[in-house]
Amino acid sequence: MPDTDVLVGEFIEHTRKRLHIDSGTEESEQLERRIRNLVSGGLGKSRASMDDLDNLRQIRGVYARSLGD
Repeated sequence: MPDTDVLVGEFIEHTRKRLHIDSGTEESEQLERRIRNLVSGGLGKSRASMDDLDNLRQIRGVYARSLGD
């Protein structure tokens, strides 16, 4: 199982692409901060599990809906 930081980084990149957000923009930095804050409050472990992946997918869905996607 990959390290949580690696998994979250990949998730953030995938989410940026899915939402058509360019890296290095304020919107991109906000997205990363929000996801990392949500994850750090929810995971609290060094290894990711399948439940963690489901939680990340739910977070992305909520964020996408908040943007009107």
